Amino acid sequence: MSLYFSLLPAELLSSLLLYFSVFEIDEFLTEFNNIEEFNTLFSNNEYWRIIWKNKISSAYPVPVDANRQFLNTIDYIGYNPNIRKIIKYLIEHNYDILLLTEFIMGLGDFEIAIEYAVESDNTFMTDKLFPLFKVYKRSDSLYNYVIKSIAKKGNIDVLRSMLKS
Repeated sequence: MSLYFSLLPAELLSSLLLYFSVFEIDEFLTEFNNIEEFNTLFSNNEYWRIIWKNKISSAYPVPVDANRQFLNTIDYIGYNPNIRKIIKYLIEHNYDILLLTEFIMGLGDFEIAIEYAVESDNTFMTDKLFPLFKVYKRSDSLYNYVIKSIAKKGNIDVLRSMLKS
């Protein structure tokens, strides 16, 4: 099968795919893996390093098996209709970019994310989420919940993160 994408240099093809969502990239993997240009790209570790840092997480040193972890994460999300479980999973794994670009769609999702990040004492994720209080007009009930939760757990780093933002 000859596609327009087949005419593009590999560097341009990999850059072009950065404009697609992780779910669209997953579809490309499924549908075009048998096309040589895509197969070559999808087996390239450097490509997966770029995808990981741009689409999944800014926290991790990129895992050696980033392509497998990418697929496992997308599979988990695809098979799990419970948004609370998905958000919890993304916070537990420090998948900040994926969480913020694909799953925080409103105040309700934001509240779920803040709750899990604070409850798990995940300072990396609280550092990413607390600045969004301004975007979501900082609901007083959520703010009070976070303060109470921090006080119960005594995590000074999470409190610092909140006050800093």
